[in-house]
Amino acid sequence: AKCSPSVVQPWGVPQPLRACARCTAPVVQAPDAARRLVQLEYRLRGTDGDGRPRAPSWPVPGCDAAEERSIEEAVEMVEMAAHVAEEARAVAALRADRADCVARAECERREALLAKAAEVKESICEVGQTLKSACEECYSLARPFDDIVAENVEADRWAVRLGADRVAAQRRGGGGGTGGPGAP
Repeated sequence: AKCSPSVVQPWGVPQPLRACARCTAPVVQAPDAARRLVQLEYRLRGTDGDGRPRAPSWPVPGCDAAEERSIEEAVEMVEMAAHVAEEARAVAALRADRADCVARAECERREALLAKAAEVKESICEVGQTLKSACEECYSLARPFDDIVAENVEADRWAVRLGADRVAAQRRGGGGGTGGPGAP
């Protein structure tokens, strides 16, 4: 770089490179970035299903050899954790779609049942109207008989008297009647 008279020999680079403080600042920040990536990987891994966080795939910052990890290793771990998180999100989306399909099917089934219930209710009401009409027709057919019964009350009394007279005549031994219709 033309911004500095200083030179730095990075590991794996055959020739020294010119660098200033501004150009080398990211290198100084690399351990902190690696630590933050480890923490991000830990968060991305989520939980084991029982609510407890899963163990990280490598030590958490401040423990053991976390400081020794390179940025590349930290990025790889975060990428793997992100891949797992993406798969979990895809599975969750599939489950949500399935639940949505089940809910729609249940709604359609409920609507079909409600429609069927409305049809049955209408049929029952029609049967009720038919029965009501039939009862009214029966009553209208029976009304003339009410008049006939009222007219024949006297005939019934006469028949009862005739029967009583015959019984009395038989007791007397005469066998006669009152001389009404059908009398001997």
